[in-house]
Amino acid sequence: MNNSSSIIKLLNQFSLVQDDLGWNEDYQDDDLNWSTLCQLLGKTHAATLNTVDFDRKTHALHAYYLGNPATTLSKIRYEIDEKRNGRTFNTRISNALRDRDNVLTMFTSYHELEEGPSHEIALSDLSSPLEATIEEKIPSPTSYQAKPPIYSSSEAPSIVIKSTEILGSSKKAKIWTKWEEDLLNDSQVHQSLFSFLAGYSLFGWGLFPMSPTFLKASISIWFHQPFEVDQWLLWITDESAKNSMQRTSIYSENGRLVASLAKQLG
Repeated sequence: MNNSSSIIKLLNQFSLVQDDLGWNEDYQDDDLNWSTLCQLLGKTHAATLNTVDFDRKTHALHAYYLGNPATTLSKIRYEIDEKRNGRTFNTRISNALRDRDNVLTMFTSYHELEEGPSHEIALSDLSSPLEATIEEKIPSPTSYQAKPPIYSSSEAPSIVIKSTEILGSSKKAKIWTKWEEDLLNDSQVHQSLFSFLAGYSLFGWGLFPMSPTFLKASISIWFHQPFEVDQWLLWITDESAKNSMQRTSIYSENGRLVASLAKQLG
């Protein structure tokens, strides 16, 4: 298998250790900015990407967080079942385990990029990311930052969150994000780090009083077009208060639809 060396570097930055059957982690719950769900999404996604060729990109991801309290997590094991390896398509079923109990289950599919239809929206009625107000600036995940540390606290890589419209009577939130760091030029790496952001979006980008200690969550991501998380991305979310459902469309700075999310808190 001709997998990406960039993904191996990313997994090493996450301090995951590989054996014949999967990956192991001494989980440290000391990152106040990134919940357990965010970290498990990103790390499980990266581990699955290591099982496919570098030219395969994630087509879709469906994950179920099964609610073990974060305080009980110490050693995590990531196991990947290679369900299908086709000429143009791959599927994986992955589990993040604590003492043989599932913490998160993920179903992923991968494909070779092909030309297809694209969708765009006009952004003329929205503030550009350069004009929008900075609502939050959070450090990148502690487990991802370079080891040994090479940044001071003021220089550490961070994710900028800007809002153009917060949830109101329209029940929509419009958020710009940008990972302020020179990342590896590898779309698989960007897709993995995007999973961190997708998990963080469940908590309202830190802009609302939401508790990350819920017991269950499900999240689905569809990747439509290549993108980079170190460029501006626009997240437009419709939320239903009745059943905690969220549907989000993610656009590039020029209005091209690059990904879609569906999320529900249990």
